Amino acid sequence: MSSQRLHKFMASCGAGSRRECETFIADGRVEVNGDVVSTPGTLVDPDSDDVKLDGQRLRAQRLVHFLLHKPRGVICSSRGAPRAIDYAPPEAAGLRLFTIGRLDVESEGAIILTNDGELTHLVSHPRFEVQKTYRVDVEGHPTDEVLRKMRDGVWLSEGKTSGAKVKLIKRTKQRSTLEVQLKEGRHREVRRICARLGHEVKRLVRTRIGPVELGRMVAGRVRKLTDEEIASLRDSARVLIRLGTTPTSMKVAEEQRHHNKRPGGSRGARGVSKRPASDFSKKAGKKKTTKRKATKKKTAKRGPAKGAGTKRKVSKRGPVRKARGPSRGKRSGGGGGGRRGR
Repeated sequence: MSSQRLHKFMASCGAGSRRECETFIADGRVEVNGDVVSTPGTLVDPDSDDVKLDGQRLRAQRLVHFLLHKPRGVICSSRGAPRAIDYAPPEAAGLRLFTIGRLDVESEGAIILTNDGELTHLVSHPRFEVQKTYRVDVEGHPTDEVLRKMRDGVWLSEGKTSGAKVKLIKRTKQRSTLEVQLKEGRHREVRRICARLGHEVKRLVRTRIGPVELGRMVAGRVRKLTDEEIASLRDSARVLIRLGTTPTSMKVAEEQRHHNKRPGGSRGARGVSKRPASDFSKKAGKKKTTKRKATKKKTAKRGPAKGAGTKRKVSKRGPVRKARGPSRGKRSGGGGGGRRGR
């Protein structure tokens, strides 16, 4: 077998996603042939090298892929209970599973359970723009303006979202049902977007991950993914690599970084400028310089007038101050010697 990068080999062994494996390596928890390694890109030979995580040797596992309809109240984390990975069938016993496409405890819907680290990276990383579809019940009736804002992107605490595909499915007396499609996976993104626009989410169900549909699966049911579904998942993630295009989410993130470098921050801005950050810094420098020059000019103009006035006052006050001594002395009853008497 040919050499592989360490974090990629660890992910293929089911140690976690590539990001998680990079963290394990950086924390000094990984050994290669008895030596602690801290570089994720280190090349290893799976056939001859001995790779250990926390003292346990890693071996290539048979890969498994399951689709779960996560019920409400179940967590996607590996700690706590009840966990999504606990719904895996008996054939996955002994394998280290993790989830693709996390959902918060109040949400439900499609979750993939697997030990395939490479697939997890392709589907989870925002750069590959694998689309997730949600059916969302919200309070009230969103207007066309609200739907437009969701499509254009909404400013959250960490920046502006890359925009969503939104379609109104139906309306009842007090609620509305939307179909929302996202290509990024920020923490509780759908709920936060709707709350920001004044419509609280009452129910959220993920109905699709890329080409894999939840269908009519009831909550708590799990099934094995077909080979066609796994291949289509990989293809949907790799299409951007083949096309050599820059994902929209990455473009938005780059524009946000440039925007945040502008003087005054990003909160008060209405949009994101496409000009590079260097232009803003140069412009800010020019403004400061101009302001300083203007201040100097004002000072230069006003200086002589103030200075002339001050000199005249001082020159006039000189004898006046000397003359005040006797006048005050007279009041205290003693001419010029009144002060000496004090």
